Order: sequence, then C-alpha cells, then structure tokens
Amino acid sequence: HYTEDFQIQMYDIYGNSFVFTSVAHGEVQEYKSVNDDETMKKLQKSVDKMDLEDVTVKKSEKGLTISIENIQFEPDSDVLLPSEKLKLKKLAKLLQEYNNDLLITGHCAERGTAKARQKLSEDRAEAVAEFLANLGVRDEYHVFTQGKGSTEPIAPNSTAEGRAKNRRVEITLMD
Repeated sequence: HYTEDFQIQMYDIYGNSFVFTSVAHGEVQEYKSVNDDETMKKLQKSVDKMDLEDVTVKKSEKGLTISIENIQFEPDSDVLLPSEKLKLKKLAKLLQEYNNDLLITGHCAERGTAKARQKLSEDRAEAVAEFLANLGVRDEYHVFTQGKGSTEPIAPNSTAEGRAKNRRVEITLMD
C-alpha cells in the first residue's frame, strides 16, 4: 500500500500557470490463480456439501465463476429475498478463503424492455455486491459489478424453467 502527495504544474502559451495538487493511493494485491480444474472441483464439492440449489461452479475467461441461477428478488426490484441471503451467507464463507477480486454479474430473463432489463441486472449485481461487502467478504475496492440484461441467456426464455435459469447472478473469483 502507498499514499503519495503529488502536484502537477502546467503553463499555457499565455503565461498562465495551473497547479493541481492531490493525493494518490495505490495497492499491490497478491492473489493465487484459481482458474484451474482442481480449484473448480474443490469449490463445486463445497457447494454440493452445502446443499445449495441452482448453484454451479465453472471456469471462465476471467476466473472461476459461481453461478446462482433462479436467484430470487422481490418482483421487479433489487431487494434480495431472505432465502437468497441465506444462500449468499453460505457462499460468503467459501469466498473468504480466497484473496481474489470479485466480479458480480447480474442477468435477467427476457421480460420488459431492453433498457429496463439492463438497469435491473445492474441493480441486482450491486445488491449482491453490497450484501457480500456487508458480510466482510471484500471491501468495496475489491468488488466490481456489471449487468448483462438478457444478452447472455443460458436457456430459452420461452419457458418458466428457462427464464428461471436466465435470471441469475454470477460471482467470479478474478484471475
């Protein structure tokens, strides 16, 4: 970690001088790469022991991703239902075993407008990130969020079952 005071001085062609003074903060974070078959199997085995429904672990290009399908919020909102908070509390214990930054990605089923789906997926990702941060899993500087709307379905949206799979949040242990 470091904190550094700095000052930038600039001069324009008219002889005016501008001085910008601020403080920079930096951090070097060490983490272990987790995007391998052994860690994926270990995490999936832990998830299976917790008897968590609709939760899978897979390798992705950004790291190991824990996918929570059919995650439940109050209708058309980002308010997590109590059952999902319990699920996230269990997953939090697993996530605390790693130092990697987290990427929380929200997904929606194809209902409503594209703009509304995008906003809802972003809000839901933020809600999960905030919940995990409040549990002490990571601080706000090590959790990133994004919403994908309904742009990356994993099942057809034509059935209730498919829509439930597409309504998901993914937690990626970043590599």
